[in-house]
Amino acid sequence: MSEERSVNLFIQDVFDAIDKINGYVSGMANGKELKGDAKSYDAVMMNFIIIGEAIKNIYEEVRKNHPNVEWRQIMDMRNLLAHEYWGVDEKVVWSAIGKDLPRLKEIMTKIKNSFD
Repeated sequence: MSEERSVNLFIQDVFDAIDKINGYVSGMANGKELKGDAKSYDAVMMNFIIIGEAIKNIYEEVRKNHPNVEWRQIMDMRNLLAHEYWGVDEKVVWSAIGKDLPRLKEIMTKIKNSFD
């Protein structure tokens, strides 16, 4: 049975997942190193899935106010990781960690502030 969740809870899920990912990759130099650490790699993949699922659940409520965000791309990454996991390129994952997650955290902070 699922519980009714607020947008703020889904936003917090995104923040938590980003923080966990950053913790898992702390001290690593690249995607190859990440992929070589099976536990960290699996944990990172799961947290990207959580981010995509959380975004999917807040998408309808925020898209009109934030049309410049690539919501579809975020959700598509979740789908790729969940359904086509065998084709994931660690370089793409590493790039997302270094470039996309900081930007997403900034965007989600603005969105959260608009709900407060």
